[in-house]
Amino acid sequence: MEKYNQIIDQEKQRRAKEYQKKKIIFKLAGTAVFLTYFLILIFSDLSLIIKGKILQFTNSEWQVIAIYIFFVLTAYDLISL
Repeated sequence: MEKYNQIIDQEKQRRAKEYQKKKIIFKLAGTAVFLTYFLILIFSDLSLIIKGKILQFTNSEWQVIAIYIFFVLTAYDLISL
């Protein structure tokens, strides 16, 4: 019975290591997507275009900021699915 437990433990350890490697890869991929999205947003005129479109609907600075943040985060969530 003890040998059986050792085999199970080794199998669990192997699967845990495999899972950990996959988890790290997915985190790195998510970070790469995040950085790419925000670098494009910052260094292109996309940010200014979004701001201009929002300003067509409202003139309040705080509403522009809130809508901009909502739009940017929603777009990021959709991209990172």
